[in-house]
Amino acid sequence: DLEVRVERPWVVLVASADRPVAEHPDRHDDWMASGHGLWVAHQLLHRMGGRLEDDGQVWRLSLPEG
Repeated sequence: DLEVRVERPWVVLVASADRPVAEHPDRHDDWMASGHGLWVAHQLLHRMGGRLEDDGQVWRLSLPEG
C-alpha cells in the first residue's frame, strides 16, 4: 500500500509491506541486510531536511513542504 498526505509543514509518503520478509524465518538475513540499504536513505533525507521512519513493515518518508 502507498499513501501520500500533507501534514503541514511536511509532505508524507507512507508505504506498507503487504508481505514482510521478516515473517519468514528463512529470510531473516535478507531482512537484516535490507536495513543497511536504508542507512543511505536516512542520511540523504537528513541532508534534505527530511526523515525516514521505519519499523520493517511500514515506512514513513517525510519531506519539508515546498
